[in-house]
Amino acid sequence: MTRGSQRRRMIEVAIMLAALAGVASMGLAASFPFIPIANNVMLVGGWFVMLAAGIRTLMSAVRWVRRARWKVPATIAFAFAIVGFVCLVLAGRFAVAMGMRVDESFSYRGATYYVQNEGFMDPVCVVYEQNGLITMREVQRYEERGVPDGVDDELAAALVDGTYGPTAD
Repeated sequence: MTRGSQRRRMIEVAIMLAALAGVASMGLAASFPFIPIANNVMLVGGWFVMLAAGIRTLMSAVRWVRRARWKVPATIAFAFAIVGFVCLVLAGRFAVAMGMRVDESFSYRGATYYVQNEGFMDPVCVVYEQNGLITMREVQRYEERGVPDGVDDELAAALVDGTYGPTAD
């Protein structure tokens, strides 16, 4: 059996490891080209794990402030913790919003391809080919071209072969 203080330490370590796992999940999703569903699950899942760890940490901080000998410094430290938590939540939410991928997929010559808009202000159409169970690789990049609304056989050939130019629609 573990005593109360040992149990609390184990919970704190588990929370810290969960927060690190959330950050790692979001970092992996941002660093490697995963298929859209895997990318989105990693981003949103990592954000929710970080959110839960932050809430649990704030609950521990409330308990610490209540038991503190010097209330004013503890309250000031708690206020900084709340501001940091809010900034973390907003930054994580922004990262999730910017990193989400839309599942615009099509099949061409027996392979699965994904078309993504990777431009923020200017449109950049990027075509990926699925090369693993949850990974993909970049095949073509079209600067100043938006993602087409629908992909038929002719447009799929143009996207993959590199002929999706300014005159193609």
